[in-house]
Amino acid sequence: MALPAEHRNPITESEVKRSVLQFLKTYYKYRPRGESETIARLDMRAEGGIIADGHLAFQKMDGSPFLATFEATGYHTRDEVQFRVQDRLLIWDSLTAASLLTASALYYFYIVEGVALRPLGLWGSLAVVWLGLVLFFFGYRLLFRSLQRYRYIYAIEQFKRYHAEEQWVTVAEDVFSGPYDPYLVELKRQCISQGFGLIMVDEKRHPHLVITPARQELFNGRRPILHFAELDKWREQKSAKETAPVSWRDRLRRSLRSVTPESVLRFQRSYHNQWLIIGLCTALVGTILYLEFKDPEVQYADEEFRITRLLPQDQAEPEPLYYFIDSAFLDQFGPPRPAREVVTGRPKIVQPPPEEEAAVPPEEESELIAETDAGEVSDCARFYNLDGPKYLVVYGIYPDQEEALEQLDELRDTETEVNLLWLGCFDRRLDRYALFMGLIYNSVEEAEQQRVAFDSLLVKGGLTDPPLQVRALMMKEAPTEKPQ
Repeated sequence: MALPAEHRNPITESEVKRSVLQFLKTYYKYRPRGESETIARLDMRAEGGIIADGHLAFQKMDGSPFLATFEATGYHTRDEVQFRVQDRLLIWDSLTAASLLTASALYYFYIVEGVALRPLGLWGSLAVVWLGLVLFFFGYRLLFRSLQRYRYIYAIEQFKRYHAEEQWVTVAEDVFSGPYDPYLVELKRQCISQGFGLIMVDEKRHPHLVITPARQELFNGRRPILHFAELDKWREQKSAKETAPVSWRDRLRRSLRSVTPESVLRFQRSYHNQWLIIGLCTALVGTILYLEFKDPEVQYADEEFRITRLLPQDQAEPEPLYYFIDSAFLDQFGPPRPAREVVTGRPKIVQPPPEEEAAVPPEEESELIAETDAGEVSDCARFYNLDGPKYLVVYGIYPDQEEALEQLDELRDTETEVNLLWLGCFDRRLDRYALFMGLIYNSVEEAEQQRVAFDSLLVKGGLTDPPLQVRALMMKEAPTEKPQ
C-alpha cells in the first residue's frame, strides 16, 4: 500500500538510533565520571526479551557504573510508543472490584443489618448476587477505563522491567500527527510520571530534547539489574539454551502464553492478585448463603391462618387502650418501677414467688372503707356482687387515709363529684386509697367519656395536676371485710 504524501520519506528506526546515540554522547560528555571511557553500543539484548536499542555506560566518580539506555522508534515501528487499552487487565480488575463490592454489600446487609435472604429463596439470592456483579462490573469498566493503568505503551513497560540510571524514549516526529495527538499526550504523561526522558527526531534527522529523565530513582530499587550483551553474542547464548533439555513445566508455560516473545504486548501484567481476591470473595458469598439456607424452612400446619394473622386488620376500630392481666402478683395501682434497679450480690436464677401479706383494713375509729359525696360510708360488702371489670376515673392513689381525706376536702370545694375507695376491697395486698371522680362505670368507653368531662371541670376549678386516669377494677379474690 502506498504511503501518504507526508510520509513518502519516513524516518526509520535506524536513523533514529544513530542520531540519538550521537546526541547522547554529547549530552553525557561533561557528566562527572571516573577514568574509564564511555562505551556506546546499539542493539543490546538482555534476559527476559529485554531490548535496548541504544546503550551507554561509564564509571562514576565513586567507581559505581552509570547506565543509560534508549528505545528508538521510527514510523514503521510506531506501535512501540502508541498506547493500547489493556482490555484483559481491565476485565479482571472489573471482576475483582465487582466481587469485592458485591461481597461487602452482602456481608453488610446480612451480618450487620440482619436482612434475611431466605424469603428470596436460593435462586433468588443467586440472582441478586449476579445482578450486583453485573452492575459493579460495568460501572467500574465505564468509570476507570481511561486510567493510565490500562493504557499500555511497549517502550514504557519495557523500561519498568530493568534498572538503569537514565532511560530515554526516542521517537521520530512523523510517528504522531501533531503536538496534540492523543498518543503523544499520553506518552508524555507516562514519561513524566515514570521519570523517563523523551527525545524527538525531526524530518531533518535532528534530535530535540523534550523531557529529561528524573534525577532521583522513582522505583526504590524494585527493578532488577540486567547484564546486556551485543546482539550476536546474545543469539549465541540463546541458541545454546535452546539446545538444552526443556522441562515439562517450561513447555506447559510456553503453550499457555497468549503472546509471542517478540510481540510488543509481551510485558503485560499478570492477574494472580485478582484471582486470589475473586476466590476469597466467592468463598465469603458462598459461606453467607450456606449459613442462610443450611436449616430447613419452618413449616406451618395452617399456612393460610398464619398469613391472615400477619396481614393488617381491615377495620377502622383502633387497638384497645387497656389490657386486663389476671395475675396474683400484679400491683395494678403501685408506683412505677425505676428504670434501673441496683442489685447487690448474685441473684438466684429462679426466685420463689413473694409471700402475700393481707392488707389491714382502716382502723376502726376511722370507720372508712368507702365514702361518697353524700357522706355515705360503706364496707367492702357493697362490691361482693360486681360482675366483670369495672372502671374508675382516678384522680390519685394515696398511701394513708389522712392524706386522702385532705385531698377529698380540697376537691369538694370545687363542687366536683368525688369519692374515696379503699383498694383492699379488690386485692388484699393493696393497702391504698383511690380518689376517683363520679361513679363506678361498667365500660371503658363510658369512663373515658366521663374523664374528659371531669377534666374540663377541674380546669375551670384551677386544678390541672395530676391528670385524670381511667383504671380498671377486678375482684381478685374474696374481699376483705371491714372489721366489726
